[in-house]
Amino acid sequence: MKIYIIFFLSLNIYANDFFQKRVDLYSSRNEVVERYYKRYENFVFVHVKIRDLKSKKIKKITFNYISTFQTHDDNRDCLKPIYDSLVMKKEALDSFSKLAAFDDRFYKTKYGVLVEKSCIEKTSKEYMEKNILNSYRHGVQCLEKLGTKASVELLSDLGELFKNRSRPPKIFCNESDLQISMKGIKWDSAKAYASPNSSFDTLEMKHPFVSFSPKGNWRRDSHGFQGTLFHELFHNTGNVHTETIERPYSCQSCCFNTIDDPNLFMSVADQAIVAKKAACKVCGSSYEGITDQKYLKDFTDFRIADGRTERLFPVLKVYMKEGPKDNFAIKEFSRADRASSNMVAEHLDTLISGNDLEVKDDISKFAKGLYHFSRGEYRESAEMIKQVNSWSPALKGSLYKGIYEDIQKDLFFISLTDDSFNMKTSSDPFSDGFFKKAAKDFSLTK
Repeated sequence: MKIYIIFFLSLNIYANDFFQKRVDLYSSRNEVVERYYKRYENFVFVHVKIRDLKSKKIKKITFNYISTFQTHDDNRDCLKPIYDSLVMKKEALDSFSKLAAFDDRFYKTKYGVLVEKSCIEKTSKEYMEKNILNSYRHGVQCLEKLGTKASVELLSDLGELFKNRSRPPKIFCNESDLQISMKGIKWDSAKAYASPNSSFDTLEMKHPFVSFSPKGNWRRDSHGFQGTLFHELFHNTGNVHTETIERPYSCQSCCFNTIDDPNLFMSVADQAIVAKKAACKVCGSSYEGITDQKYLKDFTDFRIADGRTERLFPVLKVYMKEGPKDNFAIKEFSRADRASSNMVAEHLDTLISGNDLEVKDDISKFAKGLYHFSRGEYRESAEMIKQVNSWSPALKGSLYKGIYEDIQKDLFFISLTDDSFNMKTSSDPFSDGFFKKAAKDFSLTK
């Protein structure tokens, strides 16, 4: 099953601003990173300027892009109304999620969460009361137990969701296939999605909200419902995949891990315990930003431990394009590859050690293209990537296929702004011409 997350970044600025900015300070490498966000139809383009911390001079300009609708698998694998309620008495806590009639469409919990009546019809009033409460109680206790500066900040962020009584959190369960298809989502493969701010408000659905699939069989997976709700509320606070520290995944895996499911009828492997510990480290740690080497090492450990290395490249790719021209990110990728499919690690290690690689098949061509891409050597990367057969059995059905396509798209965009190599013979990877539109606003010099 997949979860789709709708977002348009606001990140501490007014949601209605068409052009938006975030600044990250990297004291460890004396840099300031400015990130400007602009929407082009179904995509968000990120214009990145990296400056010297002291002189303020621009050291590097690069870019990133994100689909407006992001997906993530949740096969194996949000609630804090008022921060002060951490010390609620038992009697008050028990009544936290009690549902009362609100209007023709919603029930309302004691602390203001609106629950669409269709959710009750698909489960039961008792089910929703119990599992909203357990998501809240267990999630808060988990973050509180971490006891870190970062976890306290997360609790505070979640608490902010519930302070505006005029815009309470809402849970929907009845969007039709037609309604959801207009957002690029199919309920056949989606479990839920959430709003990060009001940029995608409609007359019927106002931020903050979580929308669950009406086809979901939540009665049989209450632990999964609790974890999904916890995850989605992190998106309601503005967390988005790749562009912010990966709190939704890591905190869900930490606080609602499969090994903690009371209905789990099997012994827990040692590796599962290691994976949960790695998730908790990412969830509860403070980092300078999304290209902090400490964060990327921790995130790589997390993804290796939980066997989800396919989620690693989009995070490492940000460092490859924004960080120093070094081998750090490609070394982390190689480390993860050795722990999973182990098809390109040996090739990458040859290149990392300073030796040349004989390219004789699609995997070696792909590995060399990936290596050059990771170092910002885009012309050399393009030469290799263009030689790779995208229908190669070595790529088809593997995590490398998605990475190959990501690199191809990035090189296509760069070729629109850099005449040193040519990927322009390729068709625009996006049917709406997203890259061509973004390229008109992008500059390598300002």
